[in-house]
Amino acid sequence: MSEIIKVTVPVETLLPSALEFLKEGMSVVLPVKGNSMLPFIRGGRDQVLVRKMPAVKEGEVVLAHTTAGNYVIHRIVEAGEDCLVLRGDGNFTGTEKCTLEGVVGTVTEIQKPSGRKLDPYSVKGWQKLPLFLRRILLALYKLLFRP
Repeated sequence: MSEIIKVTVPVETLLPSALEFLKEGMSVVLPVKGNSMLPFIRGGRDQVLVRKMPAVKEGEVVLAHTTAGNYVIHRIVEAGEDCLVLRGDGNFTGTEKCTLEGVVGTVTEIQKPSGRKLDPYSVKGWQKLPLFLRRILLALYKLLFRP
């Protein structure tokens, strides 16, 4: 049985350290910043468990280095041979792109402060809802929960 080691590091060194751990085959738990993945992942509150997986597929949530040069935790909405199109669950039109090599890890678990854990793949049906319905539901969520 593998031992869980918790390490606390300053924010400016967190991502580079996490990337090194992922390269070495370890899993990392990362705090989430931003609300582009609402309503399932709430920035400043939730954490995600990230693992390096041998392959990725459409519908999965990944930590990726985009072609624009930044890191995002977004869902794969389209998978081509060399390029992936990513979008936050709370984004309606904006997308990012990355190469397959740009995928640093796959989010395998969303961790809520209550201890509840969600499978990020199980909520992919959100993207299949009509755009107007997603906008209404997200507006209600933001009104009720003020992220």
